[in-house]
Amino acid sequence: MPAESECVQVSNSFYWEESTVSVGSSTEDLLLFRKHCRDLREVIHSTWVQKQSGEKISSAKFASLILSLKELNRRTQFRIRKARDRTTEQKLNVDKLHLNLQNLLYEVAHLENEIKTCLEFKSQHEKLSLIPVEEFFLATGRQSDAPLSHEETLERLYWELDQRKNWSASCQKLMQSVESVSQEISQKRKYLASFAPKLKELVDNTLVIQKLMDLPFSKEEEQHQLAFLLPTPLYILYTHLKSYLSTMDYPPQTSVEIEGDGELAKAVNQAAAATSALGIDLSPDAEESDMDDVAEEKKRKTKRRKGDVSSHPPSHASNKAISLHPLRVVFRLAYPCGPNGKEDSHRPNQILPSSLSSVPLTAIEAGRPVLSKEQQKLVPRTVEVRLTNWKKSSMSALENVPRARKLIALKLIQSSDLIFHCEFHRSEYVPVPVWVAVPPEYPNRAPVLVVHNPGHETSMTTRAKNRIEWELSDLNLQDLEAEVNCYWTEFFADTMGSECSGVRESTSTVWNILSCQLVRCAVCLHALSSGDSTTLDAVKTIRYPTRSHPLRYLPSLGLFTHR
Repeated sequence: MPAESECVQVSNSFYWEESTVSVGSSTEDLLLFRKHCRDLREVIHSTWVQKQSGEKISSAKFASLILSLKELNRRTQFRIRKARDRTTEQKLNVDKLHLNLQNLLYEVAHLENEIKTCLEFKSQHEKLSLIPVEEFFLATGRQSDAPLSHEETLERLYWELDQRKNWSASCQKLMQSVESVSQEISQKRKYLASFAPKLKELVDNTLVIQKLMDLPFSKEEEQHQLAFLLPTPLYILYTHLKSYLSTMDYPPQTSVEIEGDGELAKAVNQAAAATSALGIDLSPDAEESDMDDVAEEKKRKTKRRKGDVSSHPPSHASNKAISLHPLRVVFRLAYPCGPNGKEDSHRPNQILPSSLSSVPLTAIEAGRPVLSKEQQKLVPRTVEVRLTNWKKSSMSALENVPRARKLIALKLIQSSDLIFHCEFHRSEYVPVPVWVAVPPEYPNRAPVLVVHNPGHETSMTTRAKNRIEWELSDLNLQDLEAEVNCYWTEFFADTMGSECSGVRESTSTVWNILSCQLVRCAVCLHALSSGDSTTLDAVKTIRYPTRSHPLRYLPSLGLFTHR
């Protein structure tokens, strides 16, 4: 009995009731609640009726219904508590899962950043100058057109490392061998240097023998070394005289030697080289020479003689530096004596006239240059260009002519020359100004003619007369000046040919060089202005690429042609 009473108490206890409530049984409780409410309303109604009729009211059923409603209320509270507990538990599970998801997303983002960092990583081997991939495949015997994978790249780097180690070992061996050879060369040089005092003593001992046997080996070597210290003009003079004496049969007393202080000449050449390095050309002397290397000196001397002609005339300082050079070339000339012990009076010489005849400027001033009969055959019979306005000018006026500046710089026109100005006229054409520089040595030196472009000095008066302008380019003027200044000897072909075989005895045969040049200039201007005329007996062609016109006149054919 006691055991049964305990079981009943447990089954009727509060905790037992809570344990029997399930969350899913709320539908049954809802139906019971509605039934109990309906029964309670019926009991209340019946009680009201009984009370109206005065019958006895029983409260047992009403109490049982109230207890059933309270039980349902407790069960509902139990169910709500369990649902809340279960919701809380599920929420915790959801929060846990969400936290795990956030952790996973963070790890994914971290891994993506790591992958991006790895992809953007620049390896050190990319900065190295490795051999091309084709050579790597050829050296390792592979064939692959696809890009290298990571493993293949590592293999290539290891292979490159091995190759470089081998090359470094080979380089070390070569450096050691070079060092050993350098030490051996140094030892041999010291050994050879020990011979210098002995050789010098031997050479000093042979000087007496050379003097007795007339073998000037030491003197020739000294002269050969001094020759490299000479300035360019003296060096050319010395070599030409030396070569000439070695090929001609002259007495032994005829010789050419270099005299002066060699050390002072070397110092002068060093100063000139230093000045030239600063951009100032004060002397054309030789550069610093190396007396121990003759081959290098010959090479340097050859290169020095190939210098360009300066476009500026040498200054007074340059002439002074040349005149004060410490070395000089001495030429000793000996003539055989006659039977009476006096100098032979029949040695070859050139007899020049004591005075030169003056230039016949009267006919030129009148515009009628004088030619001989033979010379008149070398020009056309009809020349429509005539010489006018012959007058004397000055060097300062000639320096303003652009085409004359280069000739003055090359010293083809000097300040001692007589300067004249004239014009060449042709009907309906603008006059052509020409400058003439007559040297003091005329007629031993030919004058120089400078043709100025007539378009540069066309005045308003000339344009008002509607004169035709010359279509002359700089190349046409250059060809014209070359024809006048370089080929005037064609007027004296017979005379110059006879003078080549002997010594010219007089200058009377070439007295009218200036007249021949002026006539040639008029003929060339006639050819240039009549290049499109049908009346001119000229070859109507031009030479490419300069498009030069024919200016050489052939008297046998009566036409102009190119040279």
